[in-house]
Amino acid sequence: MGHVNAYPIFREFSCAARMNLEAAFDALALDPRWTARRTNDSTLLLDRAGVLIATRGQRMARIDPRYLARFRPRLDVRTLNVAGRRESSTPGISAYAKETLDRCLRTS
Repeated sequence: MGHVNAYPIFREFSCAARMNLEAAFDALALDPRWTARRTNDSTLLLDRAGVLIATRGQRMARIDPRYLARFRPRLDVRTLNVAGRRESSTPGISAYAKETLDRCLRTS
C-alpha cells in the first residue's frame, strides 16, 4: 500500500454497524479481491488496482425506548427534533431512529 496521492481513486467512508464491527471489518479484510490493512480497531484500509478506500467504523448506539418513554408524559411534547448523523454518511441510521421512536411511542 502506497501513499494516498499514488492512487487515481481515493475514498473515505464512515459507517455505524449494528453487528460486531470487528467481525464486519474481518470479513472485508479476508475478501481476496482486496489488500487490507487494519490501522486500529475502527479503521480499515482497502487497496485494489488504483483504488484506496479508508473505512472508519463505530458500533451503532442502542437506545432503550423505555428510557425515552419515561419523559414523554411529563413533557407534553408536540415537536421532537432529532439530531445526529445523516443517512448519507451513516447508512441505516434513519430507519434505526424511526424504529426507536416508534417503539418509544408504543411503550408509553
